[in-house]
Amino acid sequence: MDAFHYIDMFATKGVEYLLVIAFLAAIVPFWIWLQRSSSEERPRRLVLETGAGLALMQRPFAPADVLIDAGHTWVRPARAPGLLAVGIDNLVTEVLGDLDAIEVPPAGTPLKVGDPLFTLRLGERAWVLPAPVDGVVAKIDDDAIARPRSIIADPYGGEWLTLEPGESTPEPGRLREGERANAWLDDEFDRLIDLLTSHPAQATPYFADGAYPAVGVLARTDDALWQAFQDHFLTQQRNE
Repeated sequence: MDAFHYIDMFATKGVEYLLVIAFLAAIVPFWIWLQRSSSEERPRRLVLETGAGLALMQRPFAPADVLIDAGHTWVRPARAPGLLAVGIDNLVTEVLGDLDAIEVPPAGTPLKVGDPLFTLRLGERAWVLPAPVDGVVAKIDDDAIARPRSIIADPYGGEWLTLEPGESTPEPGRLREGERANAWLDDEFDRLIDLLTSHPAQATPYFADGAYPAVGVLARTDDALWQAFQDHFLTQQRNE
């Protein structure tokens, strides 16, 4: 009589269960990663023909303690009593993206509103930004002026030029602060996009679909568009 062989079906089922558990342990994390990758919105970046990624501009803003002039310079009380700190706003620094040199008048130079205050140089090109208030150049931070990229990185952060205020007071409403300053900068950003899209051959390579321009967009365009920004944004004094 043949021997009877008893097979423990529960033991074999246990092996199968272990195999299923091991499979799920391997596949579930991969599935979660795949779902997350497909559902997350990726930051849009521009890609040039060289394949280099460019960061997109952000909408400009004004800190609460600064007053913004129509020529895209700003003024606020300096840390030293009786002086005013002046600088450039971050719409200008974003469209430039880089800066080779910044030139300022020497200490003791008297200035009227609209007089040339900052000359920004990038390559062979330059922009001239006007003084936001009357005054006399009091102190220049030579270290900051010698490192212009630090100004690009933090346009509101330092006191790289201060003025002794003049006797005259600014026209009412000409300098903008708080919500009014930020609303105006928002409008200026929209005007910038209008300017760039009116020169599609120059600007189109520096837009993502439906996105903002690339940081440094005007550094990569022709002389005509560079000059148009100077004429329409930095020269005209508008009381909007």
